[in-house]
Amino acid sequence: MAAARQRIADSAPYFFFGTLMDRDLLGRVCGRAVEERQIEAATIAGFRRTGVVGRHYPILVKDAGARTSGILVRGLDASAGRRLIAYEGPNYRLEPVIVTDSAGRATESAVFLVVRRLRSNRRHWRLADWQRRWKRRALRRAARLFDPRTDSLWRRRAR
Repeated sequence: MAAARQRIADSAPYFFFGTLMDRDLLGRVCGRAVEERQIEAATIAGFRRTGVVGRHYPILVKDAGARTSGILVRGLDASAGRRLIAYEGPNYRLEPVIVTDSAGRATESAVFLVVRRLRSNRRHWRLADWQRRWKRRALRRAARLFDPRTDSLWRRRAR
């Protein structure tokens, strides 16, 4: 399972629809700043972004008539891929999907879809609201997760 996720992580651009659309958090999780030229707007069809009961981040839920905006990030290296898998943890699985890039082209990409029993709160999740209320906490959490002075939890998660 982990090897299959890593193959996807190594070969496709990523589609992010939630907290990782925040450039500061994305850079912290990837281990380096992501350049603007690597990022473009994109949409995914057939999914709707909602909040999660008891959490501060979103999930994508299947909805045949929906289109959800996000960002497409190209050119991340294998190290960033391992860190992303570790950050998302066991509640998400990296899956191949087709998104529409900013030029209107269908583009194969990788997205983290929920696999555990996280329940949608059926409310629309907004990045600006999350940034105002929860971003600082998320940045601290990511810093702790990848701190080389602590246990290498992220390395175990990425296996």
